[in-house]
Amino acid sequence: MKKITYLILILCITQSCIKVDPFFELETRQSYEPLESANLLTSSEVSEINKFIEDNTFFDAAIVLKDEKLVYAYGDYQLPMNCASVRKSIYSILYGIAQEQGIIDTTSTLQSISFDDNKQPLTQTEKSARISDLLKARSGIYLNAGGETALMKERKPQRGTFLPNEHFYYNNWDFNALPQILKQQTGQPVEDLIEQWLAEPLGMLNYNSVNIIYESQDNTEHPHSRLYISSEDLARIGSIVLNNGFWGNQEIVSQSWIDQMLFAYSKDGTDKDLDDDDFFEGYGLLWWYDLDTDTWWASGFGGQFIILNKEKGTVTVLMKNTSNSAPSFLWNNATSRNEDHENGSQVEQFISQFIN
Repeated sequence: MKKITYLILILCITQSCIKVDPFFELETRQSYEPLESANLLTSSEVSEINKFIEDNTFFDAAIVLKDEKLVYAYGDYQLPMNCASVRKSIYSILYGIAQEQGIIDTTSTLQSISFDDNKQPLTQTEKSARISDLLKARSGIYLNAGGETALMKERKPQRGTFLPNEHFYYNNWDFNALPQILKQQTGQPVEDLIEQWLAEPLGMLNYNSVNIIYESQDNTEHPHSRLYISSEDLARIGSIVLNNGFWGNQEIVSQSWIDQMLFAYSKDGTDKDLDDDDFFEGYGLLWWYDLDTDTWWASGFGGQFIILNKEKGTVTVLMKNTSNSAPSFLWNNATSRNEDHENGSQVEQFISQFIN
């Protein structure tokens, strides 16, 4: 008990000494369009869902939309939080928009667009990888990358083991390179593309371009990125994916891209890394597929989820606030407060039973 007390004291002191990043702006956007209520749940049903989340999970925020209308909201659903790898699924949508506008061709090779990593130059074989291979996490480029977990490093194949599009590996080099390719080809960083192509037309609550932070690494040219965004704003993004690219009457991204994005290019039974995953059975263009519930997911470390339920027509966003300081991040890990996919699925399924 004394050791635990000392650990808590050390963490508290450390947190007070470490500078906290000013990682988000809370100002409501001038173009904000409040969500209309769907009026699908009774007050007793809302209370029952609240109790289920509070008794069984550590989620700090939850929100459900159906037909772009608010079905349910819980906790700090309007507070920007680190969405972790959910950002990758958002970047995939940006690629669809850029391709529709003729700015990017995702069949282009890295060689053809002169994209490289000057701290660890690509081989000719690696340069033959297409942008679409990176979006599928099938690039065959196994280099140093920022933001890798211990498990990702452990699973990473030796360089040159597989050709592009030959093997699925959840690869942070791919994910860190993709926003830099967008910047190179469009002339704008992803934070500005999200502003123009998503935040403004979707009437987001409080997205701000300063909410993306880049972390440079000594051993790679391409920085790791972090995006802080609210559950409500993520739910709007999820809605356009579920609604074939539309928000209201405005097409944000083409249905053709949505169909490409939500297609399992990598599957259990054929891709070893997916066989080893204990929850998902497929991977599209930076989106995950759960066969058991027939749902598509944007998934981030710690418990950051967008869950698309086509049968119910619902978008469920669940978030765990892992904070913005190193001590708080460690505290979440040390106290096992991170949420897993099973908990996320249980919450989504519990809420779904009340929705016709």
